[in-house]
Amino acid sequence: MEVLRILFKPEEAELVARMPFTPTSAGRIAKRVGKKKTEVLPLLQALASRGAIVDIHDEAKGRSWYCVAPPVVGFFEFSMMRRREDVDQKKLSEAYHRMWEDGFESLPTLMEGQTTLGRTLVNEDSVSAEVLAETLTWERATEVVSEASDWSASLCYCRHKAEHMGEECEAPMDICMALNGGAKYVVNNGLGRRLDRKEAMDKLAQARESKLVHIADNVQEKVTWLCSCCGCCCMQLRAINEHGLETPIRTSPFVARVDHADRCRGCGKCARRCPIQAITQKGRMPVAGERSRLRSEVDESVCLGCGLCALECRHDALHMVEREQTIITPEGTLERVLVQALERDKLQHLIFDDAGGLSLAVLNRLTGAVLRMPPLKRALLGDRLRSRFIGFLAKSAKKSGAEI
Repeated sequence: MEVLRILFKPEEAELVARMPFTPTSAGRIAKRVGKKKTEVLPLLQALASRGAIVDIHDEAKGRSWYCVAPPVVGFFEFSMMRRREDVDQKKLSEAYHRMWEDGFESLPTLMEGQTTLGRTLVNEDSVSAEVLAETLTWERATEVVSEASDWSASLCYCRHKAEHMGEECEAPMDICMALNGGAKYVVNNGLGRRLDRKEAMDKLAQARESKLVHIADNVQEKVTWLCSCCGCCCMQLRAINEHGLETPIRTSPFVARVDHADRCRGCGKCARRCPIQAITQKGRMPVAGERSRLRSEVDESVCLGCGLCALECRHDALHMVEREQTIITPEGTLERVLVQALERDKLQHLIFDDAGGLSLAVLNRLTGAVLRMPPLKRALLGDRLRSRFIGFLAKSAKKSGAEI
């Protein structure tokens, strides 16, 4: 509540609380709240300019849609992506910190389920050229950035917040990027600055040189954001380090493995570089003529596959290898949103908006009850049926004009 009071004025909060989850025109929102469009539109535009809600523009058709911004990735990050005078960012950072430290038991709901918001992209310098050549383009940060249509750079939410708390590290601050439609939103609302392709590729190279983890939007097409994260400030990585959360970020298709144990010298460089403490040092039996020494061991069930550890190994003992189990990535944002809602028992809120009237409210609750039935839920969460079901919903949404 403290965070919301800092970010929203009372009349803004009243409006946002009644807005739909899916992008909607200003006229329909005005009708819902019982006001004129001329009254509602300035509020919507002001909220969007502060990153409190999301606005989507179709420049060719001259149409705009508005929807509630999620907390993550959403108004949490948007509020700290630039230095600003209209909000007390130190006070806001302190509130975020208390929310994280004191209310963590409620935060895993933002990261639960198999389909996560973000996915790890391997540091391409850690993978052999032969293997990298066979890696899908959307799994490679250089291709994700190079193939984008628009780019922008903003302050890192996590390190900016840490700065106000006096806990920032030495990693670059102005390095996190938005891509494609995400970049258009960021630039249009003054939340970051526009980049050209070369500048974006330079930012990516800077992140690699700074030994940061690439975490991107968990979709194959039209990736909207690419963060460069450190284990000390990043809230997603800290969720693993400090609270033991197992799956806040989807792994890359690679995993670190000590595949030449006889070469490991137990120097510990890989363990110190790992951003989530997935590598430990264990004692090993001495080989003939050697003294007993330590050896690195990777917990593959935790490893993100970022590749930072492999870059530290100077004895050719640890390498990035392809995971045996295929990692499924949603095709686009609409599919990801639908799958996440299905996994979290919230799909009915997208199909029948609860604030849209009594009939929709009844359908919302009825559909929710049906989807939560154990046999049906198990069936819909199976890979094959889920794919067909979500594909049908996505196709229907696009036909009806819904935009995400």
